[in-house]
Amino acid sequence: MPGPRRKREPFRFRGAPSGVEALVPLQLEGTATTTLALDLKEAADVRITPLALQAEPFGVGSTKLSFALPETTPPGTYEGAVQVGDERFPVTVEVAPQPDLDASPSAFTLSVAPGADAQIGLTLVNAGNVPVEIQRAYAFNLLERGGIEEAVHAALREPVQSGEERLARLMDFLSERHGGLVRVAVERGAGTLVPGESRELQAALRFGSELRPGAVYSSTWEIANLNLYVEVHAEQKAPRRRRKEAA
Repeated sequence: MPGPRRKREPFRFRGAPSGVEALVPLQLEGTATTTLALDLKEAADVRITPLALQAEPFGVGSTKLSFALPETTPPGTYEGAVQVGDERFPVTVEVAPQPDLDASPSAFTLSVAPGADAQIGLTLVNAGNVPVEIQRAYAFNLLERGGIEEAVHAALREPVQSGEERLARLMDFLSERHGGLVRVAVERGAGTLVPGESRELQAALRFGSELRPGAVYSSTWEIANLNLYVEVHAEQKAPRRRRKEAA
Protein backbone atom coordinates (compact mmCIF):
# COMPACT_ATOMS: atom_id res chain seq x y z
CA MET A 1 0.00 0.00 0.00
CA PRO A 2 1.55 3.32 -1.01
CA GLY A 3 2.41 5.72 1.81
CA PRO A 4 1.01 9.23 2.23
CA ARG A 5 1.88 11.65 -0.55
CA ARG A 6 4.60 14.09 0.43
CA LYS A 7 3.46 17.68 0.56
CA ARG A 8 5.10 19.80 -2.12
CA GLU A 9 7.07 22.87 -1.17
CA PRO A 10 5.42 25.92 -2.74
CA PHE A 11 7.04 27.84 -5.55
CA ARG A 12 7.97 31.26 -4.20
CA PHE A 13 7.23 34.23 -6.44
CA ARG A 14 8.59 37.67 -5.55
CA GLY A 15 8.47 41.15 -7.01
CA ALA A 16 6.52 44.36 -7.45
CA PRO A 17 3.10 44.07 -9.13
CA SER A 18 4.57 45.06 -12.49
CA GLY A 19 6.88 42.03 -12.51
CA VAL A 20 6.55 38.96 -10.23
CA GLU A 21 8.76 35.96 -10.97
CA ALA A 22 10.11 32.68 -9.64
CA LEU A 23 12.74 30.15 -10.67
CA VAL A 24 11.12 26.71 -10.46
CA PRO A 25 12.62 23.20 -10.77
CA LEU A 26 10.62 22.27 -13.85
CA GLN A 27 11.69 21.42 -17.37
CA LEU A 28 8.90 22.64 -19.62
CA GLU A 29 8.79 21.05 -23.04
CA GLY A 30 7.37 22.70 -26.14
CA THR A 31 4.55 25.13 -25.45
CA ALA A 32 3.44 24.03 -21.99
CA THR A 33 0.49 26.03 -20.73
CA THR A 34 0.76 27.50 -17.23
CA THR A 35 -2.10 29.18 -15.39
CA LEU A 36 -1.85 30.72 -11.94
CA ALA A 37 -4.82 30.98 -9.57
CA LEU A 38 -4.30 33.21 -6.54
CA ASP A 39 -6.16 33.09 -3.25
CA LEU A 40 -5.86 36.66 -1.96
CA LYS A 41 -6.57 36.09 1.71
CA GLU A 42 -5.08 39.40 2.84
CA ALA A 43 -7.11 41.56 0.49
CA ALA A 44 -10.68 40.34 0.12
CA ASP A 45 -11.59 43.45 -1.88
CA VAL A 46 -9.06 42.58 -4.61
CA ARG A 47 -10.22 40.24 -7.35
CA ILE A 48 -7.77 38.66 -9.80
CA THR A 49 -8.80 36.27 -12.53
CA PRO A 50 -6.52 33.32 -13.39
CA LEU A 51 -3.32 34.56 -15.00
CA ALA A 52 -1.31 33.07 -17.85
CA LEU A 53 2.38 32.98 -16.96
CA GLN A 54 5.35 33.57 -19.19
CA ALA A 55 7.79 30.66 -19.12
CA GLU A 56 11.47 30.96 -20.02
CA PRO A 57 14.02 28.10 -19.88
CA PHE A 58 16.73 28.78 -17.31
CA GLY A 59 19.45 26.17 -17.51
CA VAL A 60 18.95 22.43 -17.24
CA GLY A 61 15.88 21.40 -15.28
CA SER A 62 14.81 24.95 -14.40
CA THR A 63 12.30 27.45 -15.75
CA LYS A 64 11.66 31.08 -14.90
CA LEU A 65 7.98 31.86 -14.53
CA SER A 66 6.80 35.48 -14.49
CA PHE A 67 3.58 37.45 -14.58
CA ALA A 68 2.17 40.90 -13.83
CA LEU A 69 -0.51 41.84 -11.32
CA PRO A 70 -2.75 44.89 -11.29
CA GLU A 71 -0.55 47.87 -10.31
CA THR A 72 -2.59 48.60 -7.17
CA THR A 73 -2.34 45.07 -5.71
CA PRO A 74 -1.47 45.68 -2.02
CA PRO A 75 1.92 44.47 -0.78
CA GLY A 76 1.85 41.22 1.19
CA THR A 77 2.13 37.45 0.87
CA TYR A 78 -0.57 35.55 -1.00
CA GLU A 79 -1.19 31.84 -1.57
CA GLY A 80 -2.33 30.04 -4.68
CA ALA A 81 -1.47 27.35 -7.15
CA VAL A 82 0.01 27.03 -10.61
CA GLN A 83 -1.27 24.53 -13.13
CA VAL A 84 1.41 23.07 -15.40
CA GLY A 85 -0.09 20.60 -17.85
CA ASP A 86 -1.86 17.97 -15.71
CA GLU A 87 0.02 18.85 -12.51
CA ARG A 88 -0.83 21.46 -9.91
CA PHE A 89 1.79 23.07 -7.66
CA PRO A 90 1.25 25.31 -4.59
CA VAL A 91 2.73 28.82 -4.73
CA THR A 92 3.26 31.82 -2.49
CA VAL A 93 3.47 35.29 -3.98
CA GLU A 94 5.33 38.02 -2.09
CA VAL A 95 4.20 41.34 -3.53
CA ALA A 96 6.64 44.16 -2.76
CA PRO A 97 5.69 47.80 -2.13
CA GLN A 98 5.83 49.89 -5.30
CA PRO A 99 5.41 53.66 -4.92
CA ASP A 100 4.46 55.08 -8.30
CA LEU A 101 3.28 58.67 -8.63
CA ASP A 102 2.39 60.17 -11.99
CA ALA A 103 2.01 63.91 -12.56
CA SER A 104 0.49 66.11 -15.23
CA PRO A 105 2.26 68.25 -16.12
CA SER A 106 5.57 66.68 -15.09
CA ALA A 107 7.73 69.73 -15.93
CA PHE A 108 7.42 73.48 -15.36
CA THR A 109 9.09 76.49 -16.93
CA LEU A 110 8.75 79.61 -14.81
CA SER A 111 9.81 83.21 -15.20
CA VAL A 112 10.31 84.92 -11.84
CA ALA A 113 12.12 87.84 -10.32
CA PRO A 114 14.66 87.33 -7.50
CA GLY A 115 12.83 86.94 -4.20
CA ALA A 116 9.43 86.51 -5.85
CA ASP A 117 6.75 83.80 -5.57
CA ALA A 118 5.13 81.66 -8.27
CA GLN A 119 1.92 79.63 -8.28
CA ILE A 120 1.65 76.24 -10.02
CA GLY A 121 -1.03 73.58 -10.36
CA LEU A 122 -0.75 69.89 -11.24
CA THR A 123 -2.63 66.60 -11.05
CA LEU A 124 -1.12 63.69 -9.13
CA VAL A 125 -2.17 60.06 -9.67
CA ASN A 126 -1.10 57.25 -7.35
CA ALA A 127 -0.50 54.39 -9.78
CA GLY A 128 1.38 52.33 -7.18
CA ASN A 129 0.23 49.89 -4.52
CA VAL A 130 1.01 51.86 -1.33
CA PRO A 131 -0.35 55.15 0.03
CA VAL A 132 1.82 58.23 -0.54
CA GLU A 133 1.87 61.14 1.87
CA ILE A 134 1.82 64.54 0.17
CA GLN A 135 3.57 66.92 2.54
CA ARG A 136 2.54 70.51 3.14
CA ALA A 137 6.08 71.81 2.64
CA TYR A 138 9.03 70.89 0.42
CA ALA A 139 12.29 72.51 -0.62
CA PHE A 140 14.84 72.08 -3.38
CA ASN A 141 17.99 73.87 -4.59
CA LEU A 142 18.47 75.64 -7.90
CA LEU A 143 21.65 75.51 -9.97
CA GLU A 144 22.37 77.63 -12.99
CA ARG A 145 22.08 75.66 -16.23
CA GLY A 146 25.50 74.28 -17.19
CA GLY A 147 26.84 75.42 -13.83
CA ILE A 148 28.54 72.16 -12.90
CA GLU A 149 30.42 71.88 -16.21
CA GLU A 150 31.44 75.54 -16.11
CA ALA A 151 32.63 75.23 -12.50
CA VAL A 152 34.71 72.14 -13.27
CA HIS A 153 36.32 73.76 -16.31
CA ALA A 154 36.99 76.99 -14.42
CA ALA A 155 38.54 75.14 -11.47
CA LEU A 156 40.81 73.13 -13.79
CA ARG A 157 42.04 76.33 -15.44
CA GLU A 158 42.90 77.97 -12.10
CA PRO A 159 46.65 78.27 -11.35
CA VAL A 160 46.61 76.62 -7.90
CA GLN A 161 49.32 74.86 -5.88
CA SER A 162 47.40 71.83 -4.57
CA GLY A 163 44.38 69.65 -5.11
CA GLU A 164 42.73 71.10 -2.00
CA GLU A 165 43.00 74.61 -3.43
CA ARG A 166 41.50 73.42 -6.71
CA LEU A 167 38.62 71.75 -4.85
CA ALA A 168 38.06 74.97 -2.90
CA ARG A 169 37.90 76.95 -6.15
CA LEU A 170 35.45 74.41 -7.58
CA MET A 171 33.16 74.92 -4.60
CA ASP A 172 33.50 78.71 -4.97
CA PHE A 173 32.45 78.54 -8.63
CA LEU A 174 29.51 76.26 -7.78
CA SER A 175 28.44 78.66 -5.07
CA GLU A 176 28.40 81.48 -7.62
CA ARG A 177 26.09 79.39 -9.85
CA HIS A 178 23.77 78.43 -6.99
CA GLY A 179 20.31 79.94 -7.29
CA GLY A 180 19.36 79.47 -3.67
CA LEU A 181 16.72 77.35 -1.97
CA VAL A 182 13.18 77.18 -3.33
CA ARG A 183 10.57 76.69 -0.61
CA VAL A 184 7.35 74.98 -1.66
CA ALA A 185 4.08 75.38 0.23
CA VAL A 186 1.32 72.97 -0.85
CA GLU A 187 -1.77 75.14 -0.43
CA ARG A 188 -4.29 72.57 -1.64
CA GLY A 189 -4.05 68.79 -2.00
CA ALA A 190 -1.76 67.80 0.90
CA GLY A 191 -2.46 64.55 2.74
CA THR A 192 -2.53 60.82 2.05
CA LEU A 193 -3.00 59.74 -1.56
CA VAL A 194 -4.21 56.14 -1.67
CA PRO A 195 -3.53 53.72 -4.57
CA GLY A 196 -5.69 54.51 -7.58
CA GLU A 197 -6.56 58.02 -6.36
CA SER A 198 -5.94 61.25 -8.28
CA ARG A 199 -5.82 64.75 -6.84
CA GLU A 200 -5.35 68.35 -7.89
CA LEU A 201 -2.47 70.18 -6.20
CA GLN A 202 -1.92 73.90 -5.87
CA ALA A 203 1.47 75.04 -4.65
CA ALA A 204 3.31 78.29 -4.04
CA LEU A 205 7.05 78.40 -4.81
CA ARG A 206 9.08 81.05 -3.03
CA PHE A 207 12.41 81.94 -4.65
CA GLY A 208 15.45 83.45 -2.96
CA SER A 209 17.21 86.68 -3.75
CA GLU A 210 20.26 84.73 -5.01
CA LEU A 211 18.79 84.46 -8.51
CA ARG A 212 21.02 86.28 -10.98
CA PRO A 213 18.88 88.37 -13.36
CA GLY A 214 18.98 86.92 -16.87
CA ALA A 215 20.28 83.51 -15.78
CA VAL A 216 18.46 80.19 -16.32
CA TYR A 217 18.29 77.65 -13.50
CA SER A 218 16.96 74.12 -13.19
CA SER A 219 16.24 71.50 -10.54
CA THR A 220 13.79 68.78 -9.55
CA TRP A 221 11.08 68.80 -6.92
CA GLU A 222 10.94 65.32 -5.37
CA ILE A 223 7.63 63.84 -4.20
CA ALA A 224 8.03 60.17 -3.20
CA ASN A 225 9.39 58.45 -6.35
CA LEU A 226 8.44 61.38 -8.57
CA ASN A 227 10.89 64.04 -9.81
CA LEU A 228 9.17 67.13 -11.20
CA TYR A 229 11.49 69.12 -13.47
CA VAL A 230 11.54 72.87 -12.79
CA GLU A 231 13.26 75.39 -15.09
CA VAL A 232 13.51 78.97 -13.89
CA HIS A 233 14.27 82.07 -15.95
CA ALA A 234 15.36 84.86 -13.65
CA GLU A 235 13.82 88.18 -14.63
CA GLN A 236 15.54 91.53 -14.41
CA LYS A 237 14.85 93.30 -11.16
CA ALA A 238 12.16 95.90 -11.40
CA PRO A 239 13.63 99.44 -11.11
CA ARG A 240 13.02 101.15 -7.81
CA ARG A 241 10.59 104.01 -7.82
CA ARG A 242 12.03 107.33 -6.80
CA ARG A 243 10.46 109.00 -3.86
CA LYS A 244 8.58 112.15 -4.66
CA GLU A 245 10.48 115.20 -3.56
CA ALA A 246 8.81 117.25 -0.95
CA ALA A 247 7.16 120.31 -2.35
